[in-house]
Amino acid sequence: MATTAANQFLAALYPAHLDIVKARYDEALAATGYDAIAIGAGAEIFFFLDDQGYPFKPNPHILQWLPLLQHPESVLHYRPGEKPRLLVHQPDDYWFALPALPGETWAQHFDIMALPLLSDIDQVLNKSQDSVAYLGDTSQWRHDPPVADRNPDKLLTHLHYYRPFRTGYEVECIRQATALAVPAHRAAEQAFRAGAAEYDILLAFLAASRCTENELPYPAIIAKNTHGAVLHYQHYEREPGDSNSLLIDAGCSCNGYASDITRTYSYGPGDFQDLIDGLDDIQRQLVSQIAPDISFVDLHASAHEAIGSLLQATGIVSTAITDPVEAGITAAFFPHGLGHYLGLQVHEVGSSYADTAGTETERSARYPKLRLNRTLETGQVLTIEPGLYFIDSLLDELRTQPAGKAINWEKVAHLKKFGGIRIEDNVLVTDDGQENLTRPVFEL
Repeated sequence: MATTAANQFLAALYPAHLDIVKARYDEALAATGYDAIAIGAGAEIFFFLDDQGYPFKPNPHILQWLPLLQHPESVLHYRPGEKPRLLVHQPDDYWFALPALPGETWAQHFDIMALPLLSDIDQVLNKSQDSVAYLGDTSQWRHDPPVADRNPDKLLTHLHYYRPFRTGYEVECIRQATALAVPAHRAAEQAFRAGAAEYDILLAFLAASRCTENELPYPAIIAKNTHGAVLHYQHYEREPGDSNSLLIDAGCSCNGYASDITRTYSYGPGDFQDLIDGLDDIQRQLVSQIAPDISFVDLHASAHEAIGSLLQATGIVSTAITDPVEAGITAAFFPHGLGHYLGLQVHEVGSSYADTAGTETERSARYPKLRLNRTLETGQVLTIEPGLYFIDSLLDELRTQPAGKAINWEKVAHLKKFGGIRIEDNVLVTDDGQENLTRPVFEL
């Protein structure tokens, strides 16, 4: 980690973070009857019949302890009350450059062993007489621990209940990931307004963020025009084509923690820009409602109500319909959840647990498939990302329903060329409300 003011701040926050992580693991191990835990960084996965493989993505469980981002086959071994041991796989290899060992910020908190052979790591682990739980890709455990002790459900559930609660260090990592992503979003918008193709907009984002594609927390969504109606559009057109609209959903990472940001742009004024402005107002209002003890399901329901009002205010839906939500209209224009927890994983785990035993929070009858189904609490970070799309299959289905008679299909036909809108910020739940981690950076 380079010595900068920002990273010095992270280094100052890290010891308290590590103490919290240890406490959570101590509690989970005691509750599930294990003496110790071995967390694998993950194994490299190779293409079929090839000596090249997929980009390495480390196990998020190990990243919570320290940013061991480029060390496949390494293991963190922890026994409560003892200094954690880090078994780093460092093969004697002249084909590839070895990644550096963890710097002093992290190293002072671990007993680090650099081991050249995979069998060396197995031998160290096999010396333990403890009851050990093994977390991570099972292909990494060549010494064949008992099946019951590989990713035991009760232990994972206990740990995952706490994952949405961010430490000060974790929040700062998300801030720094945001600070990387926002200038890249600006560069992408400038490329769009200059008439660039999706591929060139992606290159502008990568250049401004100083990231490679593999370093992004998820594949950047660069969707021009009708592609904005594909929620997770995954291609990058090489030809510029028309520049009616751009939906960009892209984030960056810091020490394994993600930012997840979406913005939508219209090339010029008009009906689509009016919809963007209206949805932006809705998104801000939804963010302002975030506070401890707020039900996320209720917040999602509020989003549908607000989008229904926007559809009527812009003449897409007739005001003769008294409740566009009840009529099933808003579900055709806003077919996804309002947001999700954010952290080590873009879609962070533990989003429906009521307790450490993994009891499922009661599901809403109207919105049973929501990913995030918990009551919000202080210290959690989540995304708020309402959307409004013109998706052919959903609109075709709506047209066959009685509510379809309330739709201004001529206006819908005019707006289809823009694809859709999504606006997404990352929000921290605080004791007295919320802090938007995204908007202030755009306003700098």
